[in-house]
Amino acid sequence: MPWDLELSRWIRSLHIPGDLHKFLQLTESIAHFLTCCWLFACLAWVDIGKRRILGIGWCFVLFGGGIANLFKGVIPRVRPHALEKMPLALQPQNNLDIWGTPFSGSWFDESNRSFPSGHSATAISVAIALSIIYPRGKWFIFPLAICACFQRVECGAHYVSDVFLGISIALICSQFFWPRMFAQPSLLAHEKSTA
Repeated sequence: MPWDLELSRWIRSLHIPGDLHKFLQLTESIAHFLTCCWLFACLAWVDIGKRRILGIGWCFVLFGGGIANLFKGVIPRVRPHALEKMPLALQPQNNLDIWGTPFSGSWFDESNRSFPSGHSATAISVAIALSIIYPRGKWFIFPLAICACFQRVECGAHYVSDVFLGISIALICSQFFWPRMFAQPSLLAHEKSTA
């Protein structure tokens, strides 16, 4: 988006009050791989009747987050907080300067892996999976996932367009993944019997 740099700077300049800022920082955990592993393992331990669909939900989260992370290796883009560490003479003056050459740079150089937001794809994937498995919980999990997406921009890890593409990846993956899962009669029968 042509206004990514300006929008990123404006969002990061907002002063979010203490406890609200702490809450926002904590929401990143819903988008973190290890926390997601822990969350799905705890749910599978507690809710024995839904272990199979929780396993499918976990596969969906891995799929959505994995697709987003594959893009990062293909399309390098400098993270907003990495721009601040650059000397003024090297800082980009327009939005085209923050993009790198496709397939260039190190996979392990986190400063050039902004596009798209894997955390956003993971957070929305978790929200989609858990709202399918536990429909009454969607009013709690989706706001948490949206806060996690906003946190990625607020902390300077991503631009707004990175977050939107991460969300889009999760939504597109869900359109291919979940209808195929629910087309299996054995899964539907199992879910109706445990409901």
